[in-house]
Amino acid sequence: MADKVKVIHVGHILVSLHAVKVDALVLEHGRDSFLLFFRRPFTDKVIQRRVGAQNV
Repeated sequence: MADKVKVIHVGHILVSLHAVKVDALVLEHGRDSFLLFFRRPFTDKVIQRRVGAQNV
């Protein structure tokens, strides 16, 4: 009986971690969609572009 409880508990943790991963992807894509609408990049993307330009 105790073994079954452990398996269910681990499965619940894995499902929760997958849900967090999916939420992060949705947030990232939502942020990109927001950028397309306003045509303004967030600061992290601007900084990456500047660093890339210095390396060229």
